[in-house]
Amino acid sequence: MNKTDRSLDIALLSLLAILMVLALVSGGWGAERSAGQVVDDARIAMSVKGKLVADRPANLTRVNVKVLNRIVTLDGVVDTAEQKSHAEELALRTDRVQQVVNNIQVSPQPSAQPR
Repeated sequence: MNKTDRSLDIALLSLLAILMVLALVSGGWGAERSAGQVVDDARIAMSVKGKLVADRPANLTRVNVKVLNRIVTLDGVVDTAEQKSHAEELALRTDRVQQVVNNIQVSPQPSAQPR
């Protein structure tokens, strides 16, 4: 296990602990979702976000990831349509993802102004 894998494991465990505390404070997981589903979604979210952050050439750090019942929703802003598509591809290639909703916006590039 390399250093990146350990860091992702620590981040995942921290997120899971926070989710457990929030579930206890809020009175449970809700009627529709089990603890296992919440943990599974959190694991998927961490995995997708890890892939986006690790892909330095694409600079996908401004993409937010939400997961509900194995459906990943991507939000945020990127510079190009290629980055938007690449983020979706990375999410789709993540284990246990059933579907990706890509709400990423492509920011218009400022045109070069002649001086």
